[in-house]
Amino acid sequence: QNPACVYLCDPVLGDNGKLYVPHESVEIYRDQVVEHANIVTPNQFEAETLSGISIKSLADACRVADWFHGKGVQKVVISSVVFPDD
Repeated sequence: QNPACVYLCDPVLGDNGKLYVPHESVEIYRDQVVEHANIVTPNQFEAETLSGISIKSLADACRVADWFHGKGVQKVVISSVVFPDD
């Protein structure tokens, strides 16, 4: 590994409640890929799917970011977030 290299992971798994990939891919990303990333950029559906946490508020989004941080990820950008009252 090159310590100067930054790994950005955009886990293109799905959107709008639907997976684009087989469910096994979710497990691979969750259990093997994410932990190697410095930065992750999942959309809301991907973040919820990987973490197992529903995002219904800013506090929930922060909990999901903390889940990624717990996997060793330094920076988390969750895109396309829609809260129920939006």
